[in-house]
Amino acid sequence: MLDRRAIALTWSLASLWISALPVAAQQPVVWVKLDYAAPVDAKPKPNFSPKGTQVALTELAPNAALPPGAVRPAKKGMLQGGPTKASWIPMLGTASAEHPNDLVQLFIDHNRNGSFADDGPALVATPSQNEKTKAWWSSINKVELTVTYGPGKPAQPYLVNFWSVREDSAAAPDIIRYSVGSWRYGNVTVAGVDALVAAMDGDNNAVFDKSDMWSVLPASAPDAEKAVLSIGEARATNRLMFLTRDGKDIPL
Repeated sequence: MLDRRAIALTWSLASLWISALPVAAQQPVVWVKLDYAAPVDAKPKPNFSPKGTQVALTELAPNAALPPGAVRPAKKGMLQGGPTKASWIPMLGTASAEHPNDLVQLFIDHNRNGSFADDGPALVATPSQNEKTKAWWSSINKVELTVTYGPGKPAQPYLVNFWSVREDSAAAPDIIRYSVGSWRYGNVTVAGVDALVAAMDGDNNAVFDKSDMWSVLPASAPDAEKAVLSIGEARATNRLMFLTRDGKDIPL
């Protein structure tokens, strides 16, 4: 368990507890249920995201069957999300007949059975060229994955944005990058103060821990639903948050 004197915070994927400092013999603990949240048009969302995580790709074996519609080059990799290797998600990037040099089709082995042919059609990108660098970008956004957390624990949704970059006249890339697009969100009352709580994955690994970001803001604050998701309010989870009541700070 984390040392309460150090950061007074711990969370599972779906909940966290926060407590007032200084530590007392009967320190109050408040549990906050944090629900999955993903971007919705015209609704608040985080105005920041982690640096893209690289998924290394290797050529699919020449004798391996391709999913319907796939064209070589075909390169496979592993998205390393979740607490153990059993949680990782195999993926396959391929070209198409219309775009033979770019990884414009993405097949995800959602059920982790070793086949890319039984998880539905490919996710498809349309490559665009950067006018300045002449590199070709292929982006596939708002892809909802399912991450497992071990026997007896429910799987959880996790939304990411993928992209790959091919230098002009170069071969198909050996890397696909992704960044998380979902977060966790809830509300709670602490010492009589209604508050909004958000947790943002800071390293694209689908595990919420001390490497990530959190934010707590009074529900009465101006534009609170937007501000609690902003880089201006978010802090690393080893940083304290504060609420205010009757002119006094409540450290969390």
